[in-house]
Amino acid sequence: MKLSKIFLLAGAVLAFASCSENEEWNTSGEAVVSMASEAMTVSEAAGMFNIPFVVAGERNAAVQVTFEVAPVEENDELAPAIADENYLVTSNVINVAADSEKGNLEVIAVNDEKVNEKNRAFVVTIVSAKGATIDAEKASCVVTLKDPSPYEAMAGKWTMTTEGGSKWNVTVHAASEGDPDYNNVLYVTGMMGYDWTVLTMPYSYNFEEGKPEVYIKAGELFAEGVNFSGIGVCDIYLYNLVDGYLTTTDFAANVSADSKTIDFGDATFTGGLFQSGAFTGYVWFREAGVKMTR
Repeated sequence: MKLSKIFLLAGAVLAFASCSENEEWNTSGEAVVSMASEAMTVSEAAGMFNIPFVVAGERNAAVQVTFEVAPVEENDELAPAIADENYLVTSNVINVAADSEKGNLEVIAVNDEKVNEKNRAFVVTIVSAKGATIDAEKASCVVTLKDPSPYEAMAGKWTMTTEGGSKWNVTVHAASEGDPDYNNVLYVTGMMGYDWTVLTMPYSYNFEEGKPEVYIKAGELFAEGVNFSGIGVCDIYLYNLVDGYLTTTDFAANVSADSKTIDFGDATFTGGLFQSGAFTGYVWFREAGVKMTR
């Protein structure tokens, strides 16, 4: 999972925020809106995710699509997912520009961190469309929120602290099924207080002990193109400071039995500043006693 994938969602949100309340809607009479699929399954631990829909047909202006969400009726396999409890919808009204064929309803899954007897589900339905007609046969999508795997359960918000008193809100990102990184690598953003900093955290599961095992890779790109006063624009690489030397010794970690604490011991996380591939002799930070909790 490349870094660009982590921030893909943010770009998608901006793409559909360009239409104002005073927008004139499409009048071509040919636009049709529908859900991209009849059903989809997402991990409870996914955090923010998109439910895609399609706008087909020639248009001369934007269209506005309004959605409703409702829990499924309980059955042998599924329990109802309740809005604002099991998931949040950021906005149920989405504007789609005339030259775009796709849109997304943005949803945030809420992880209850429990093993549930049944997965929960809700139905998304297109209920109105300004400047378009609705394909009644493809107007709904059933979204199932499944219990996360141990790998997926690691994703989400964490707090990172150091023995020097630093504290940051960080996010652990898991890859989607089908991605080569799935069940193999996690990514941590937010160290030093910036979302564009990235730690690469390989993952495996110890079945004998019944808990995940992780570590942070040293020698990896931590941040790119950062301007430092008096030095200039630098790339920052993460190193393990050992006996005064920057080393590529990975940062071993101990994961607690409940998987809610990741302790990197007394290793010193160090951000080396590089220009044109060469070390400048400067470092951005030195942080020992790094720990992540949730």
